[in-house]
Amino acid sequence: MDTQNKKAVGVTSLECLARNVEEDGIICALLDAKNDNAFYGFFKKTGIECETKEELGFNNIKNILDIAKNIKERITFIGDASLINKELIEKKLGKNANIVLDDEKNKLNARNIALIAFEKKDKKVDSNNLNPIYLRKSSAELKNNLWGEKIDADRYWKNEQISFNENKR
Repeated sequence: MDTQNKKAVGVTSLECLARNVEEDGIICALLDAKNDNAFYGFFKKTGIECETKEELGFNNIKNILDIAKNIKERITFIGDASLINKELIEKKLGKNANIVLDDEKNKLNARNIALIAFEKKDKKVDSNNLNPIYLRKSSAELKNNLWGEKIDADRYWKNEQISFNENKR
């Protein structure tokens, strides 16, 4: 693929979403992945700086909230999955949860993507080497993984504990 040797930087959707929060503090960006699952990222915002606190991930919303419970600071939740799971978040975290209710703030915006890219300009890479970050396996990968073993994708998406060898019986 010819990209004319252009340099580029990667910007994640979760980081872009976290930038919509105006207050300093801990942010949990949540994007709905259906079946009570979400893509998530925890960030610490100080002024205009917004750094990733831990690896971005994909998990069941209850498991994400268990992670959040271990953070002893107030957390601002943003994203469509935070609105969908508002009652559960409030029930699990109580006063330590602040949920952004503004529909516009819960959407990705091009301005944040541009700002983040500008801040990362010193971390440019050859655009041929820029790859997406996949936070979960695709249905095809689950149904016929590398070892040719079949697993139940519906159970995987519901985050049930299953073994890749379980279906070999």
